[in-house]
Amino acid sequence: ATVSVLYCEQRLWTIVMYTYVFWSCVCVLAALLAVGRSGEGFKAENDAQRAKGGTLRWKYLAVFLLFKLADWMQGPYFHEMYSTKASQAEVAILFLTAFVAGTFSSFIVGKALDTYGAKPGCITFAVVFAASGLTALSDDYNVLLLGRALGGLAASLLYTAPESWLINEINLQHLPGTFTDHIFSWIYFSDGLVAILAGWVAEGAVAHTGTVTAPFTTSSCVVLVGGAICAVLWGSARVTKGHDNTSASDEKAPMVPLLLLALMQALYESSMYVFVLNWGKAVSASDDGQVPFGTIFSAFMTCTMIGTTVASLLMKSGFTSAQVLTLSAVTAVVGLGSALVNLSNPLMLTCSFCLYEASVGMYFPSIGPLRAQLIPESSRGLLMNLNRVPLNLLVIAAMLYYETLGVEGCLRLCITSLTVMLIATFGLPRGQRTKSE
Repeated sequence: ATVSVLYCEQRLWTIVMYTYVFWSCVCVLAALLAVGRSGEGFKAENDAQRAKGGTLRWKYLAVFLLFKLADWMQGPYFHEMYSTKASQAEVAILFLTAFVAGTFSSFIVGKALDTYGAKPGCITFAVVFAASGLTALSDDYNVLLLGRALGGLAASLLYTAPESWLINEINLQHLPGTFTDHIFSWIYFSDGLVAILAGWVAEGAVAHTGTVTAPFTTSSCVVLVGGAICAVLWGSARVTKGHDNTSASDEKAPMVPLLLLALMQALYESSMYVFVLNWGKAVSASDDGQVPFGTIFSAFMTCTMIGTTVASLLMKSGFTSAQVLTLSAVTAVVGLGSALVNLSNPLMLTCSFCLYEASVGMYFPSIGPLRAQLIPESSRGLLMNLNRVPLNLLVIAAMLYYETLGVEGCLRLCITSLTVMLIATFGLPRGQRTKSE
């Protein structure tokens, strides 16, 4: 009886602690949003330009957030679903297959986007992703492998085609550089909300059907709705040479900043994937109780929205994207460094991980405008996809040595990568925003 009472007390303390962390994050976010409410959305020359920007924002978000909802829905049940159909070793191979497929498809996807346009690429993404999700209905391992390969191809399209279309539209409509900062802040703030919603939808689908394949089949339906809206709402016009007001010109594409951009993206985002693989194991090892992963995940997503809000406020006040990116790298290093020295303290460990997630929220709204500024429009699809090759290779390498490194080794690897990325940010242009500004 004494043991039972102690267990209940420990369980209650665990729930209270993580709930406190979550609501603390919510309060910080609410305070930041209250501060930012009085800020101007973006500097428009006239009401007509402001209206065009607003229309483009909602047109883009209507499609992109459905794509991301479908993508997020699969995450919580990835390992559980495939574990019912394959051994642990085979599940690891399935996970790696997506990154390998993404690596080998990068050149083809990039060239296709530059040749045929981003809108067909987005529609193709919806079809390929839906097919990938439906393979979860099969118990044949070869079909599952095909599904993960399609998932890797879909990932290459998801992280390049919609953004390529958006930047093309910004250029076509001659919107100012501040709109680029504004729209990327909106995108990734909304993405945090969608991630939380996706967890609830996926959990509801499992509860309703009683099967862990439900989030995959449901996500296939969601992404096809997004593809249909894309086909109806999005235009297919392309920027012609001489009318590109946001991106680097073809003749003067800055090679060194482009290489630094690829390096930073590879180092930061590979570290992010390694973090995703390790945070649950780290928290479980630090806490003897039953860990409420849903509450912690919600706290993480709230922190990404905090980071996005901070990035938006900083850019409104005059900070460049490169400067915000530097701050993101500093925050990430501090967050994971703190986690490394607090692996046995569940509260401090979780708070440290929350700080890292805030850096993720700052990273995406700052790297997006930099890609828009530095990558030439004529080869945007190709270069954005090639930038993902070193990212995929680093994740594959980390996965191959995952068991050898352990949680502590993986955190050290992430800190090292992020420190190099931090140094690289100082090589970016820091005294300007976009050309149109």
